Amino acid sequence: MTNGYAFSDLDEFDYSYEWICNGKAVRNGDLHLSEGNLLEVLSRPDKCGELCLNVYATLKESTTGREGLQSCQGTTYVS
Repeated sequence: MTNGYAFSDLDEFDYSYEWICNGKAVRNGDLHLSEGNLLEVLSRPDKCGELCLNVYATLKESTTGREGLQSCQGTTYVS
């Protein structure tokens, strides 16, 4: 994930992930930013067909004028 918000730090967000296997959620959890602004997902489901990883970022606190930054999502298809 890259910080595309010029005036926001990545530590202003809470992060979570969700593994999707063949269209069904099979594992999820919270993520924590490590040094260097990296998010590391430690667990990957074994023996799965089509596998996708959804990563969610949600503002820890709502702030005036930043309604457009409430949350975002990214999906990665894993082979």
